[in-house]
Amino acid sequence: MYKKILGTIISFCLVLQMPLMAYADEIITEKQTFADGGNHTINADINVATENYEYAVNVSNGTTLTVKGDIEGGSAVSVDTGSVTVNGDIIAPQTGVRVSNGTVEVNGSVKGNGSLNDIKANSTLTVNNGSIDGMVRLDDGSCLFVNDGNVYDSVIFHGNTNSGSKAVVNGNVRRIGILGPQGADGLTESNYDTVLSNMPEVIVYSTDTYGGYDWYHGDSDATIELRKKLAEELQNSINYIVRVSDNATSNVSVSGYSVKEGYNTATPGTALTVTPTVDIEDGYELVVSAGKWATVTKNEDGTYTINVARMGGLTIDATIREIIKAIESGAVSVSEGETAVVEIDDYRDPSQAPEGAIVVATSSTSDTGALSELAPIANVIDAVVPARAVSYQITNITPYQYINSVIENANATPVGETLRISVDRVSCFNLSQMMAFSNNGIGVELIYNSNGLRKRIRIPAGFDLDSFAKTPDRFYRAYMGYDYLASVFGFSIID
Repeated sequence: MYKKILGTIISFCLVLQMPLMAYADEIITEKQTFADGGNHTINADINVATENYEYAVNVSNGTTLTVKGDIEGGSAVSVDTGSVTVNGDIIAPQTGVRVSNGTVEVNGSVKGNGSLNDIKANSTLTVNNGSIDGMVRLDDGSCLFVNDGNVYDSVIFHGNTNSGSKAVVNGNVRRIGILGPQGADGLTESNYDTVLSNMPEVIVYSTDTYGGYDWYHGDSDATIELRKKLAEELQNSINYIVRVSDNATSNVSVSGYSVKEGYNTATPGTALTVTPTVDIEDGYELVVSAGKWATVTKNEDGTYTINVARMGGLTIDATIREIIKAIESGAVSVSEGETAVVEIDDYRDPSQAPEGAIVVATSSTSDTGALSELAPIANVIDAVVPARAVSYQITNITPYQYINSVIENANATPVGETLRISVDRVSCFNLSQMMAFSNNGIGVELIYNSNGLRKRIRIPAGFDLDSFAKTPDRFYRAYMGYDYLASVFGFSIID
């Protein structure tokens, strides 16, 4: 009886185009439509079991609506010239938000795995205190702002030119893509430069995929290839948010970034400079890190260079700590009644590795006594002369020393040449190491021990990283074991 009376009151108010006021504890179960151009407030949750995924709330004709609770329905909010503010969550399995020539502001989350949020021309979706579960599709002149949360699906730019389009996410986005003009003509050589010159602005903290959105449709193979080319340009133009820890703020200054939308940002390939601002006492050192993907290099003048990589996740930390001599890992024998204290060394700087644990050879600086890796391997068919060779005693160095050293040597190897890596046991490359090989256009020759055999893998310059580094669901593998790479590229047994 109560719901029936409430529904009658709602219907009566809508007929008169009067503002609707409800009590905070109420749940409204009727679809809401406002089209009078006025200002309306609903002090209740809206939960509408709509059929055929109709929208629970519809606003048009310049109307403004504030909902002080949640909105839930098959589809939730539709705006056609107007404004909606939701102080709770939006919950919908089909379409969370559809807005054209208007704005939607959510002071909660937009929930619904696999749902769509369709932000049409000259419209804005703002999420202040939560995340978005589904996809966000942006047309020309449309904007997305997620001020403190993630987008768990994709952000796709879907406009003809994407002029004025923008996505600002102070969090992680699963993947970001751009399609370009749709329809019979699609993206063509004649309009490509125009679309490229109107590239949308993207500001995010991090993404989960190196190449962005990996599905493109088109009317021809040429259109598909142009869209892939455009997507590559988008990935290179993403502004990744640079976060700086309290430790770093106290100990260093950071330069080289740009300020956009109030965030410190940097695009892939940007070199940031970290300069110590405090004196380091004898027996102590400054340790600088920059997240999962960026590389950190210590310079001779005491500064550090951070090279920004795709996928972002860039948080700069700079900690002062006591220098502890690196220790060899391995078993510790302890007699009964004795106590052993084993210190875990997490040094990141390859120069701090024990003597002989990392040995580098080039044509001008070879140490033939420790490393004779610059000559071709005699018993393999596709023998090469490497431009650079490095041997690792992996058991005697830290994981970060191994990772950073491989990346440093990949960066130092000339384009088109080969980097030879020799190790004392089976291990793996992580994604950042594989990206360093790919981005620098170098070949890699890996020599390692496995199952009592000395194996050699040849990864040629110009290899297609995507062809083997992605999982079936099209996300990049965080790590690729040596034996996995052997299954991809093949291997030889060497003496």
